[in-house]
Amino acid sequence: MGYPLLMIASVALKPSISISPALFPPEALAFSAYYLIRARWWPFILLITTGWDFVVISEVTRLISGTRPPGAYVLIVSWSSALDCLGAVIAVRTLRLEARARHQDFIAIPLFLLALLIGTMPGVLLDSWIHDSTAHAPIRGFDLAIRSLSALLTIIAISPVFLGTFRGFEKTTPAVAHAPEMAAIGLAFAALCAFYYLIPWSLDQFLELMLLGGPMLWLALRCSQRLVVTACASASIAVAAACARGFGNFHPVVSLGAWRDGILSCQFFLLIGSGWTMLLNRMVLKQRQLLEDSKRKQAMLSAYSTALDETEHSVRRAAAQDLHDGVAQIIAGQSMILEALRSRMSVRNSLSGLVEQALAASREAQSAIRATIDDLSLPELEDASLQEILASMAEFFERRYAFSVNWQISGDVSDATQHKRLIYRTVKELLMNAYKHSSVNDAQVTLEITEDAIQLSVSDVGVGYDHQNPPNDGRRRWGLAGLSHGIRMAGGRITVESSLGAGCRVNVVLAR
Repeated sequence: MGYPLLMIASVALKPSISISPALFPPEALAFSAYYLIRARWWPFILLITTGWDFVVISEVTRLISGTRPPGAYVLIVSWSSALDCLGAVIAVRTLRLEARARHQDFIAIPLFLLALLIGTMPGVLLDSWIHDSTAHAPIRGFDLAIRSLSALLTIIAISPVFLGTFRGFEKTTPAVAHAPEMAAIGLAFAALCAFYYLIPWSLDQFLELMLLGGPMLWLALRCSQRLVVTACASASIAVAAACARGFGNFHPVVSLGAWRDGILSCQFFLLIGSGWTMLLNRMVLKQRQLLEDSKRKQAMLSAYSTALDETEHSVRRAAAQDLHDGVAQIIAGQSMILEALRSRMSVRNSLSGLVEQALAASREAQSAIRATIDDLSLPELEDASLQEILASMAEFFERRYAFSVNWQISGDVSDATQHKRLIYRTVKELLMNAYKHSSVNDAQVTLEITEDAIQLSVSDVGVGYDHQNPPNDGRRRWGLAGLSHGIRMAGGRITVESSLGAGCRVNVVLAR
């Protein structure tokens, strides 16, 4: 039922019943039907549109001119319109654009415009022939251009509204424009309409159409696909009706000669303006969707990193507990037995030396297991501040390795609470590397917490190394590689500054 209503409304889009309009909305509805419905139903669509064309064209012509047009004339006019739609759909499918167009706006595919131009040409030629032969005039290229642009403009500016209504608009991220901004856009369009229709304009009337570019660009950048395609269709219909009926500053276009001279420029403007507005909106929405997906994936990676860190923490504690309750107890018991055995043995007994060696080995094993337990079991970080964590670590390295650690913190430490465990592991691993490889007895730890990031650096003034070409000494450096992976998983980055003889500085940046 929408087809005859659009047919009747289209009378306002041309100054005379015998002249081609700037665009023809019923054709957009027919194109959408041919495009969305299977080919076996096309004869029924053709039957429906032809029937309504006979009724509407005949009655509207009778009301305007007082006479009915010949049936053959109405039939050819109807079939030329149907041929426009069918030709465009067939051209799209022949050029294999249909699958891509299902996921994109038509204008987003440059080849689609060429397909529409080729596909609508047979219908345009048939329409030009029947109109010009009825008027006993030759077919003119200028009229062909007007009719061709009318078909293109109709499909590009209006079809997305019908396709989105029937098929559903693509699920993209919501528009960023809020109610006050939408009201401002509406006021801008209302002001332009008042300017077009009420205020005299002494310059070229098509120059003022360029003022539409501002609000249309605003729409494309800030609003949803549904609103943009609806605005493009509404603006195209409003401008076409104003040109045809002489509203406001469009009055000179009403005469038939001025219509042929001016409507082509109007069609070009609307075609380019609508097409680029929808294309830009499509690109903006896709970019916004990519950003949203990136943020969502980053959040998932961060959650995964946190869960992985929690799991590693649990495994370390469990392993440390098992060592403490299992092997450590056994070795401790073994040491006690050896101590008792040594106390009962004579000093001159030949076995006393072997017992002393076994006791020394047992003590060494106990020390190694205690060190392993200390490395596996992280301190209770949940209740400790970063100052306490770094102070405890400095005391640990001083006590165990006689390695001095100078540390400094700036900023609000409460803002880095979520990264305490990662900071602890990072500082400990980097300090251990400095202790093992720097050939000096001290290192510097700096932690700076800002609004946007947490910046951590561990540096020494030792021998350094060429980090671009690390030494090929056969050792596998799993510690720094695993640390780098954990930092990247948490959304951070790690960089190394070092050269031979100039010490080493490792910088870590974590996003807050």
